[in-house]
Amino acid sequence: MARPPRFLSLVAALTLLAACANPSPTAAPSPTRAPSGTVASATEAPTAAGPPPAVAATPTPTVPPLTIGYIAAGAGTPGVFTAVEAAAAAHGWVVQRAAEPTGDALRALISPGASILVADGPEFEAVAHAAAVQDPRLYVIGVGHAGLESGLATGSGQALPNLLALGGPASRQDQLGFMAGAVAGFLTEGRIVTAIADTATAVGLKYRNGFLHGVRYTCSRCRVDFIDLADESATAFAAERARLNASLSSDVVFAAAGEAGWSGLRAAAQAGAWVIGAEADAYEQAFEAGAAPGADRVATSVYFDLGAAVRAALDAYAAGSPPAGAQPPSATNGAVALAPYRVNEEALSGLDRQEISAILARLADLSLDTGIDPLTGSER
Repeated sequence: MARPPRFLSLVAALTLLAACANPSPTAAPSPTRAPSGTVASATEAPTAAGPPPAVAATPTPTVPPLTIGYIAAGAGTPGVFTAVEAAAAAHGWVVQRAAEPTGDALRALISPGASILVADGPEFEAVAHAAAVQDPRLYVIGVGHAGLESGLATGSGQALPNLLALGGPASRQDQLGFMAGAVAGFLTEGRIVTAIADTATAVGLKYRNGFLHGVRYTCSRCRVDFIDLADESATAFAAERARLNASLSSDVVFAAAGEAGWSGLRAAAQAGAWVIGAEADAYEQAFEAGAAPGADRVATSVYFDLGAAVRAALDAYAAGSPPAGAQPPSATNGAVALAPYRVNEEALSGLDRQEISAILARLADLSLDTGIDPLTGSER
C-alpha cells in the first residue's frame, strides 16, 4: 500500500535540514603565482639574492677654519693677544701672528685669506685702514687707533662697516676715575679722601674730576682733597703730600699721575690709608706684587682692559653683528675694569660691591653719566 504524499514531504524536509547542518568542507584555494617577469606578491616567498651593489660615498667638502691675523710692536697691549687666542679657541678659529712689526708683515697676514685682522698699536693704523678699504670682506680691529686715518675721530669720514678703531682722544678716563671715586665713597670711614692727579693734561683732568663725581655719587657728604701736579716726575712732592694727608685726614687716597702717583700711593699706604691705583694694577706695579711695604693697604685699581674690548668684538663678529667705527675705550665696550678687591668685607661689604658693579653696568648702558667732558676733562 503506498505512503501518503504528506509523509513523503516530511521525510524530504528532514533530509534537507540534515544536509544544511553538516556542510562538506571546502578546499583552500591554491596560491596565485605572479606571471613570469613580474614582481612576486607579498604573500609569495622571497627569492634569495646577493647584496646590493656598493655606492661610492660622496666626500664632504672640507671648510678651512677662519683665520685671525695678529700684529703688534713688541709684546703688544696687555691682554689683547690672550683675548685673541681665547676667542679663537672658543669659536674654532686659527691665529697667525706676524713675526715682525712691519707693514709688509701685516699685509702678508691677510694675503692667504685671513678673515679678521687685529692690528695692535697706533703705528699700524694707516695700513690697517687701507686693508679694510681694499677688502670689504676683511674685518679689522685696530687697538689704540684713533680713527684719524679714516676721519672717524673728527666726524669727517664715513665709517667702514668692517673697521673698528679702539682708542682716540675721547677715551673714558673719566669713567675710570668715577669708578675709583665710587669705591672710595663706600670705603672711607672718616669721609675725607684724597686724589693725586696730573692737571696739566686732559687725561689727568678726566681722572681727577671723574673721581670727584664718583665720590659725590656714593658719599654726598664726603670731602675730597686734591694733590694737583703739573709734572708726573714730581715723585718726592707727591709722596710727602700724600703722607701728610693720610696722616692727618684722609683714610683713602687715589692716584692717577704716573710715577709721581705711584710714589704718593706708597707713602699713603705706609701711613695707614687705603689706596686705589689707576692705569694699571697698583698692587702688581707700585707694590711689586706684594713685596713693597704697604701692599696690604691696596684696595683696588681702575684701568682699561683692551683685551676685554677685543674679545667682545670678536664674539660679536661670531654672532654676526661685529661692531665698527671709532670707539674710545669705555664701559660700553667692556674696557673699564677694576682690579680684584684686596679688602675684607668689613671694610667694603658685599652690598657695597654689588652696588659698585651696578654703577659700572649703568655707565655701560648709558643710563648713568659721569658729568665730565670726555675730551677735555672739564666738569659739565
